Amino acid sequence: MPATTGARRAALFFCKACMRKDILVALSFFNHHKTKRLHLMFGDSGIVALMKLWAYCAEHCPTGEVSRFDEIEWKLATGLDENCLEFVEALCSPAISFVDVKNSNKYIHDWEEHNGWVFHSSTRKKIAQKAASAKWGSTGSKNKLNRSQRMSDAKKKGNHSQIEWEEMRDFFKICVKCCGDSGLTELDRDHIIPLYKGGSHGLDNIQPLCAKCNSSKGWDTTDYRLIFCTSRNIKMPAKWVRSAGVNCNKTPAPSPSPIPSPIPSPKSKALSGKPDEIPYQEIIEYLNTKTGKSYRATSADTREHIAARWKEGATLAEFKKAIDNMTAKWMKDPEMCQYLRPATLFARGKFDGYVNQVLSKKVSEGVFL
Repeated sequence: MPATTGARRAALFFCKACMRKDILVALSFFNHHKTKRLHLMFGDSGIVALMKLWAYCAEHCPTGEVSRFDEIEWKLATGLDENCLEFVEALCSPAISFVDVKNSNKYIHDWEEHNGWVFHSSTRKKIAQKAASAKWGSTGSKNKLNRSQRMSDAKKKGNHSQIEWEEMRDFFKICVKCCGDSGLTELDRDHIIPLYKGGSHGLDNIQPLCAKCNSSKGWDTTDYRLIFCTSRNIKMPAKWVRSAGVNCNKTPAPSPSPIPSPIPSPKSKALSGKPDEIPYQEIIEYLNTKTGKSYRATSADTREHIAARWKEGATLAEFKKAIDNMTAKWMKDPEMCQYLRPATLFARGKFDGYVNQVLSKKVSEGVFL
């Protein structure tokens, strides 16, 4: 794929990746006591108005804060007119509380937990901008010429044919970084060591990534093919290995780079004390063991929640404590057990409360109340 084409595709995906096209609503929403109370007060129009409010927030205020809303904007967001302020007052009431009021500020209740993709859209935008800037630079004619020259230099160090690329693509079938979590099926040729860092165009420096992972990798020079093979206990063809003597069945250490690699080996379970070695796999395996579920440690959304709490100073013991506490409290509750998931347990503003949850004696002994 020519560099200029790659630049256009990266820019196109940057726009698509940061777009907010939908919102998530829990399956239990319509049967929840708060929803029923709202329906009794305002009928079907009240439920529709609430969903319109959520959609409006996803598009115009992705963090879920609605403090700035005046009467006109509330009407625009809900589609209500005459009884709009009465409706807002009901949303803020303790009995319904679809809007939380904290220190005179208003927030959509549990917005990050239920719509994390929307909530973190601005963060993704900054990451994508930084990655695009690092990879492609500006779009002036000088930079276009530089990219062309870099590709020419890369092909002198190593090259491959279209048939060889298709062979690699068909071998892996999905993105080797996110393992298909992005939902994108088309695969790009990514240079493991970027061309602007002196990488070659040979097969030993090529890996199949989806547009999302390719456009956001930035300085990362991790060979995700080897991590992919390790996690699935398969052997990568030796002709694709970057250097002689590398065992395809062992996860390589990420190449040194100014920014720590965001995805360590899924097999890594021991911490060395370095801040970038987050035990994603151990945390998710512990959660799956306690709940009987099968969440993946490679999920981008799951990693985002874990990394955020880890950055705030959370420890492995605290992650396990939160899992233990809420499993004991919710596991036998048909309505609450669905929230034994990474997006809820590790959510901002909730995680610390789960870690410090004080359980009743009966609950701690395994008796459901």
